[in-house]
Amino acid sequence: MVSDKAANCPNCGCPVERVVVCEECGEHFKEGISNCPKCGCPVGSDATSNNNNLINLTTMEYKDKPDNNLLYAILSTVCCCAPLGIVSIIYAIQVDNLYRKHDYQGAQDAADEAYKYAKYALIFGIVFYVLLFGLYSLPAIFILPMGIMHDVMS
Repeated sequence: MVSDKAANCPNCGCPVERVVVCEECGEHFKEGISNCPKCGCPVGSDATSNNNNLINLTTMEYKDKPDNNLLYAILSTVCCCAPLGIVSIIYAIQVDNLYRKHDYQGAQDAADEAYKYAKYALIFGIVFYVLLFGLYSLPAIFILPMGIMHDVMS
């Protein structure tokens, strides 16, 4: 790890590149640029001077992006329960946005919520279809044997 105040890396002597992270879109760009090149959000001199947006590329930690469970959310929406599946899709989409903004814990929480609602949609869908099949098959279970018994008795 290199200190935020170091101009050069103590191991190799290379200059430390400092970048600013846009608060709107999460884009990284070099210190001294007044507007974000991706979204055009103004980054004033006060933002670069108070170190809120400054990061040191050598000390920045990257974590693996959690699985957003988007496929699971879409399948549970189409096949099982649309309202719960839509909530799952919303959380799944938030995973990528939070990860790009380096909110790793928020991305993991959104991934967990997406999985949870997709699972609830699947369970609800299975219960619904079992009950629906059961209600449609009840007459066949009780009436068909009575008809057979009536034919036998006649």
